[in-house]
Amino acid sequence: MKLSNKIALYNSLTKIVIILVLSFVIYVFTDGISNYHLQERLVDKGKKFMSGLTQDHIDDLIQSQVNFTDYNILKEEFIILTPIRKVINVNHDNFTKQTREIEGEVHEYLVYTYYFRFNHHNYRLEIGETMSVLAQLEKSIWLFTFLVLFISVAVTLIIDIAFTNRLLRPFYNIVDKKLNKIHDPLSFSYVPEKTNTEDFVLLDKSLMQLMEKVSKQLDVEKQFTSNVSHELLTPISTLSTRFENLLNDESLSAAAFKKINDSLLTLTFIKRTIKDLLLIAKIENGQYEKFEEINLANLVGEIEMEMEDLLASKDIHFHNMLAKDIHIKGNSTLIHILFANLIKNAIKYNKRQGTIKISNEIKDGNIILFFEDSGIGMTEEAVQRIFNRYERFSTSPEEGHGLGLAIVKSIAVFHAVDIHVSSILHEGTTIELSVPIPHS
Repeated sequence: MKLSNKIALYNSLTKIVIILVLSFVIYVFTDGISNYHLQERLVDKGKKFMSGLTQDHIDDLIQSQVNFTDYNILKEEFIILTPIRKVINVNHDNFTKQTREIEGEVHEYLVYTYYFRFNHHNYRLEIGETMSVLAQLEKSIWLFTFLVLFISVAVTLIIDIAFTNRLLRPFYNIVDKKLNKIHDPLSFSYVPEKTNTEDFVLLDKSLMQLMEKVSKQLDVEKQFTSNVSHELLTPISTLSTRFENLLNDESLSAAAFKKINDSLLTLTFIKRTIKDLLLIAKIENGQYEKFEEINLANLVGEIEMEMEDLLASKDIHFHNMLAKDIHIKGNSTLIHILFANLIKNAIKYNKRQGTIKISNEIKDGNIILFFEDSGIGMTEEAVQRIFNRYERFSTSPEEGHGLGLAIVKSIAVFHAVDIHVSSILHEGTTIELSVPIPHS
């Protein structure tokens, strides 16, 4: 899970917990405050009732009945005045919750009860107010509060996500520009990422220092390979010339001729290996220009003609299915070597009377090239090692120095071409090249 998603998840969970806790606290406080205000309102009503009370008023209210009861039209409030024989606590009030049935309807009331003595007579005053109003009020307050909290949390969460993405943008830029899009340490960008977050500044600097060390080591390695290869070519060429002259000696025995000829073949193999190493070094050092327009269908046609005898030796059917108008920009010599090496490998590891098919499609702004063969195929482990230098496959009797596909990889990296290999053992191999479409 990405860091930004983890932060967003953490913020979401904490805010949900905050909503639940605050909702519970608000509910408890709302219930207490509502009850308190309802009690105060009932006491005020009792005081108003008592303030204008006279004996005539009491007599008029009670008249001949045992007590006086008055409900409002909606049954939300009532007042009951009852004469009693004895008052336990004069001028004492209390509050109780009672359920009463009025005209067939059951209501729950908060009842304020007040005992008092007036003109040597004892009375009980009861003032009640339905709890449904209180419940509706509490529900409205709670829903409103929950809605406000929910909207607030949602807004703050969106702001948090936006801020987190903005905060982590330099990190993703560093990963994208300086890791994902870098195919070679020599093309690494040493331009510092603009950020005021010290952690990202430290990461950027550390990465640049590391890549600088790697680049220096690679430069030394490439320079060494180039120098050694140049130094070896001269004596090898000299030895080859001497062996060729010896082979022209008519007095040479058959056994000596065979030994000298085998040595000459070995020198030729070494010479070809050294030239390939020099080619890789030149490619990786950027010594080639790559701004020529190349018609791929024509290029494959030329390579097919060059390898006509090799194809015929295995009776392989070659299908050039590339569109005639497919062009790329690159170094024609290197692209020729890349295609030739892929086709040569497809022939080398193919079956007799097998097939080789080269086709293309356009996808996501790239030209996708497919090199398909019906050869011996490879295991998944072999696919992982296919572009390693000096990697050879013992399943083929053909000789090779294991640098052909290493050269392919170097040329592909030089031209920003992505390579994907898929293979099924004993069925064949498909190599995909993803080439950027050149802009006019």
